[in-house]
Parts: sequence; C-alpha cells; structure tokens
Amino acid sequence: MIFEHIHLRSDIKTIVVEHNTTLPGIKGKHQIDLYWKFELSGIVYYTIIQVKNWRSRVNQGELLKFSAVLNDLPNQPRGVFVTRSGYQKGAKQIADAEGILLYELQPISKSDPNKDINVGFLNFNFSMVEHNNVRVIPDAAWLKEKGITHRNQIVPRNAMVFYDEKNNELGTLTSVLKSYNDKPRPEIKTEVFHRFEQPTFCKSNDGKVPLHKVTGFTFTPDPKKWSETKPLLGSDIVGFVLNNITKESHQEFEWKPGLKIVERATTTS
Repeated sequence: MIFEHIHLRSDIKTIVVEHNTTLPGIKGKHQIDLYWKFELSGIVYYTIIQVKNWRSRVNQGELLKFSAVLNDLPNQPRGVFVTRSGYQKGAKQIADAEGILLYELQPISKSDPNKDINVGFLNFNFSMVEHNNVRVIPDAAWLKEKGITHRNQIVPRNAMVFYDEKNNELGTLTSVLKSYNDKPRPEIKTEVFHRFEQPTFCKSNDGKVPLHKVTGFTFTPDPKKWSETKPLLGSDIVGFVLNNITKESHQEFEWKPGLKIVERATTTS
C-alpha cells in the first residue's frame, strides 16, 4: 500500500503493479513480493521489491540471492529491498555494488506507559575522534636567543592556552584539535603536524620568561565508530516511517481509518 501510494504520482504512468507474483527468468521462475512497471518521460522502467518482515538484520546472503534473481530477469529491473530490522554491513556492501536500494519500514506509535510493546527497532550510529600522542613543539631558535635551555617538547595539558606576542588569548589546545574532526582523514593512523601561522606562545614555569614560543604541535587522530540497536516501544500504531538507507532520507506516512495512507513528510538527513 505504501509503495503504491509513492508510485501513483501524476508524472508517472503505472503500467503494472502486482503483489506476490511469479516472473519468468532466463534460468527459471522467481517469486516476487512486488513487481512494478511504469513509464516516465516516455521510458519504461521495471522495479522488483523484496520484503522481509524479520526480527534479525538482513545478511549478505539474502542480498546475493536477490541480486541473482535481478540478473536472471529480463529488462534489467531495479531492485528494492525492504525490512523492518536493518541490514548487516556485508548486505549494504552488496547493495551498493549491485545498485539495490535498501529501505527500513518502521511503525510510528503513541506512547502508552501501561501498554508498551516492541513494535520495531531503532539503530543509532555514533562516532568520535581521539587525539593521541599530542606533543607541543617549542621554537628552538627563540629559546636559544633567550638563553633558555632547549627542550624537544612541552608536555601538553587539556586546558593549555595559546597566546600571541601581546599576551592575548588565541585559543586552547582542545579547540584546535577539535577543528580537525571534520577534516578528511586517511584510513590508517597518521601523525599530523599543526604549524602556527603567527607567533604563538604558551605559559611556562620559568618566572623570568613566563611565556615560551612554540612552533606548533603534533598528534595522531584515532577515529572511532560504533552502533547500538534499541527496541522501539509503544502501542496504538498511527503510521509508518520508510527509511531510505541508500540515500539517508526518510518519509513518514499517517495511518488513517479505512486503511488509507497519507504521506506526512519527506526528510533528507
């Protein structure tokens, strides 16, 4: 019903929509959950939709089987896979390689503390960057000019503050490190050298020269990613969310009396 609602648009001419049908292939016949043939701008398209109402995530083997079916059918149909429980990493890789669209269909539910049931799952993806082996590099020539014993590095502190020549605060070590979090990083851990573009100083324990000049600092970024799956609890279902895993977007649909579907919103994250 939801896919029919999406596909019944004024700019698309639907030719065939068949549920639980059998299509002939080159090597044999194949059971298809939803077959959709339509015309757009004078071109005919074919779409095969496979649905799995499972509690476990879809694995790589299921996408390989689905890919084999698509390759055996004539007219080069586009593959769409729908589940309520998500996909394993290997399944996503196969889908990317074969051009298969992945969706998750999850219910929207009203909160009822006295009657909560598990109506689906929510997947949360987290990421952070650790900054290891941080070393602040003193300006050796400046130290020598001031008659200060040369040091190879300064032990950094979390709240280390950098200053200009007039003792104005430029920023902290933490803030400069955070500026690297959104920059492209290589797959392997590689030491990064941050060079200060203007004369920069940090506080020292030298009573005669309270600020020592530094050239920059080095560190090794260590990006970390992890996922958590939480049950979606609720009751009295009032609609569904259709998540497009491939394009990182979702559509919401209200569930109206008489089994009518009304699209609520389309959001791209």
